[in-house]
Amino acid sequence: PDSDNERQQQGPDIYERVARSFVEQVLERQDREVLTLNDAYAQFCKFLERKNLQPVKRKTFKELVPPAIEQQFELGIRNDLRDETENKWHCGWKGIRAMVLEPAGVSD
Repeated sequence: PDSDNERQQQGPDIYERVARSFVEQVLERQDREVLTLNDAYAQFCKFLERKNLQPVKRKTFKELVPPAIEQQFELGIRNDLRDETENKWHCGWKGIRAMVLEPAGVSD
């Protein structure tokens, strides 16, 4: 995945490269923002759709994106994020947010 060479066919590392692109292009540091794991997964699936790639299972997402976020933003996943409106606890990150992506085929 770290190679500068592009593959002509999709290889097993395609999703790792896409995960890094997702983190670099869609996520941004924003104080006081919270990005839940559920929201990040939903945005990642939209990102994959835009790249004409099949969605990945949640388990695969959790193996790919959190390490990329930690590398890019130096933030680990937290398990203590509380949603005041629903009074529920969530996993995610404090201090980053995702730009809203429209599903593929939707124009402004």
